[in-house]
Amino acid sequence: MAISQLIAIFGSYVDFHIGYFKVSSNNAPTFICSFVMLLLVVCLMLVLKNPSVPPRRDSVSFKSAFRDFCSAEIHQLLGCIVMLWGMFLASFLMSEVVYFMPVFLTESLGWDTKFQGVAFMVASIIGICGNLLFPYITKQRSEGEINQLQKQVNRLELVCESIDDEKQQQLELFKKKLMFQNQVLISLLSLAFALFGQTFMIGAEKTFRSHSLPHINTGCFFVSGLSLIMLGYNGMASTFPALFSEYIKPQVKLQLMPIIGAIAALGKLVAPVVLSNLYQTKLGMSIAVGLGMILTGLTAPAVLWLLSRKSRA
Repeated sequence: MAISQLIAIFGSYVDFHIGYFKVSSNNAPTFICSFVMLLLVVCLMLVLKNPSVPPRRDSVSFKSAFRDFCSAEIHQLLGCIVMLWGMFLASFLMSEVVYFMPVFLTESLGWDTKFQGVAFMVASIIGICGNLLFPYITKQRSEGEINQLQKQVNRLELVCESIDDEKQQQLELFKKKLMFQNQVLISLLSLAFALFGQTFMIGAEKTFRSHSLPHINTGCFFVSGLSLIMLGYNGMASTFPALFSEYIKPQVKLQLMPIIGAIAALGKLVAPVVLSNLYQTKLGMSIAVGLGMILTGLTAPAVLWLLSRKSRA
């Protein structure tokens, strides 16, 4: 995502005519991306093969999987709904970034396409780097507790010369529970980053309207908000699917994967329609981004409920 912005930067220097059609910086990146996608599709058609898969006895039909999903216990069903909503919200916030970046940087501040591409590249790289640093945030928290429990197990092994399967299973369950708590913690941090990022976007828009800062400063302020949202998006895009696997059987998840993917992608379809209509109102970008902040704020208590529910289990 970050490196692909080089196409937009390169396309900003394009300016020529094909008959009566003009190819410029506004549409050149779209044409280049379309040709790259077409080339990839052709390569995949030539390279990929459909391997023969032996039939499995434990395979579940789609109807049975959907019935199993709906007949689950109430806390499992609510947990799945929260996770699906989190995936929807992550794609919604991503579309919010993609929609308002050209609207504000190009139309309002007058930035060229190449500078807009650089801005999105910076925001994407910051989001990726933050996602790589998330595990270190939870590492210190989990290492001490796991090491302490492992020492207790080792002491029992020295005294009893052997440890029963029950103690070993308790250790594995504790590790899984701690991993779940860390995933929830990363999700909450991601929501906080997304919330602060949207605050920066509204602040940049208010600064532009009041003319209190030069356009370059306002643009950098806005890009900082985009970077925080991308940081939150990368965190949510990795943790919510992983948390979802804790609430659903693997075979059921395999059969329902098309529906799960559709719900996650639905945010990218809904966001442009909703945001464009809100942007045309009197409040403009403030009310549109404010909607994203409300959705983000409502998601945090639901994720906290997951943590409290898992802690009691």
